Amino acid sequence: MATRDRGLPAQDGPDEPECAWPAPAWAPPDRSIVEQRRRLKRWEVTAADRLAPRPVRDRAAALAAGSRAIIDAHDRTTVSNNQTREH
Repeated sequence: MATRDRGLPAQDGPDEPECAWPAPAWAPPDRSIVEQRRRLKRWEVTAADRLAPRPVRDRAAALAAGSRAIIDAHDRTTVSNNQTREH
């Protein structure tokens, strides 16, 4: 919804065409995956820490699961230099 459609002056909002992603199927760059892998390790350690309070372990386990899903999706769609995609 454009800024003006919400009853706000046009200058109060972002220039929406400039906010669009450059590609329709955005995937995190490899450097983001490296950071995601680091986070996953930290969350797995916290989730397994029996001295941490249960809510902290549960939250860490949920974050680890989400991170693992992102990494798995990235790995499924990434082709290494030694592989080719099948057409």
